[in-house]
Amino acid sequence: MADGIDSMSAALEEYEQTASARLLRETSKSEAVVHNIADGVIVTGLDDEVLVVNAPVERWFSNDDEATDPNGEREIDISNISELIRETAEDSGNTVHSREITIELPGQIRSTILHARATRVENDGGEFAGVTTVLRDVTAEREIDRMKTELVSVVAHELRSP
Repeated sequence: MADGIDSMSAALEEYEQTASARLLRETSKSEAVVHNIADGVIVTGLDDEVLVVNAPVERWFSNDDEATDPNGEREIDISNISELIRETAEDSGNTVHSREITIELPGQIRSTILHARATRVENDGGEFAGVTTVLRDVTAEREIDRMKTELVSVVAHELRSP
């Protein structure tokens, strides 16, 4: 009987190790995807606590290159999009909330325009778990739109009064 218990214990331990390894691999893959995606990603929890950010978000929203929290990570100031996150958290539907924000980056002449899209995250039981916000840099697209509008305006003016 002792051999059977030892055998079952060894099998259970082996199962736990493989399940843990599988979970670690999946978590690693998910983290790698989030951290290497070109768009910015912010995941906030129940109390608007920032849980996950990737490199673009750190670049756009870090207060200072030297400012770090007690864990050695850069402090992130997401006050520009906190209203969007709060609005999304309070909406019980599956609506995607979006907004454009303009930020000033140190060392850059022009403002950076970001298109933010936030969605509510729910757990398996349908309870609110947080908000995921994806930010895309649309500065170049807005600049092209502005140039196109100016060109059309100039051409229209020249056609009216040559």
